[in-house]
Amino acid sequence: MSKPRVPFNQSGIVEIARVAKVSPMTVSRAFSGSAPVAAKTRARIMSVAEELGYRPNLHARALRGGRTQSIGLLISMNSTPSILKVLRNITISARKEEYVIYISDHLGDVASAEQSLIEYLERHVDGVIFQGSERLLSKKVLSLLAEFPAVTVITSEPADLPFSHVVQDRTAAIREVVDHFYASGRRRIRYLANVEFNERKVAAFLQQLESHGLSDGEKSILNMNSVSDSDCSAFVEALNSHFPDGRPDMDALHCSCDEAAIIAMSWLNSRGIRVPDDIAVVGFNNITIAEYQAVPLASVDRREDEMIDVVLQMLYSRFKDPGIPASRVELPMKFIWRESAGS
Repeated sequence: MSKPRVPFNQSGIVEIARVAKVSPMTVSRAFSGSAPVAAKTRARIMSVAEELGYRPNLHARALRGGRTQSIGLLISMNSTPSILKVLRNITISARKEEYVIYISDHLGDVASAEQSLIEYLERHVDGVIFQGSERLLSKKVLSLLAEFPAVTVITSEPADLPFSHVVQDRTAAIREVVDHFYASGRRRIRYLANVEFNERKVAAFLQQLESHGLSDGEKSILNMNSVSDSDCSAFVEALNSHFPDGRPDMDALHCSCDEAAIIAMSWLNSRGIRVPDDIAVVGFNNITIAEYQAVPLASVDRREDEMIDVVLQMLYSRFKDPGIPASRVELPMKFIWRESAGS
């Protein structure tokens, strides 16, 4: 049976202070975060509070200008297959620092992003992690973000922002893939993607082809028609459409995601085309099953574990010192060679 809760009032603070053998002021500081408290002392206070069943009223604390030990995460849940892993790891890391995570999907829509930020302001979250394209950073979104004590933004390219932000550059890895294909003697290099959802990837791919004098224009792009970049059947339809005779005019294929690459390898294998001997294949996102294919799939790693560490440290640093200048960290994604890419 759980112990009754100690009321959130001065008498509760005094009782905790008596048992923990510290001053009531130290207890108040430990819970509010209004001033530094030694780690051992804070741990002892929290342990006593737990034994006594003490739970602070975080909303009341927020109204008095204190912290709520909460972080609002605003992202797209339809971004990559690993998004759930990212959310879980952020939650685990935040829990270690005694923060709770609120999660909202901006749906790739400015109005949805604005509404979620308004709701986070009403919840008095201590900080926000915002991940999305520059298109979502409207004047109102930027204005709302500025109202939070701490903000970290995750973008795919550098941006002129007043907040700390992490740049997950995708284009460097795409250039690496093209360079690898070219260095291994491949000259008919193609890219399989939904162009609408991968404009920057496609642009980087074409630019790198041109740098090697391999400009085939639209022939280099195998576009798929789909409302989603994760529609597996659309990748098969795209391959069938571009190569109706089953004899693809290419010797290397880069795909916008690993699912497309795995489907492409199966499609090629069913037509007696060998990977990588006849056609080298590289995916994107480095999902867990990539390396366990019959021919291990080369891919592009998003460096998400590093990203999580950097993003949270930016936020925690702002919590400790609100006056520190905004910073920017670039984490270019990396080409991961495996057998499917050819030697």
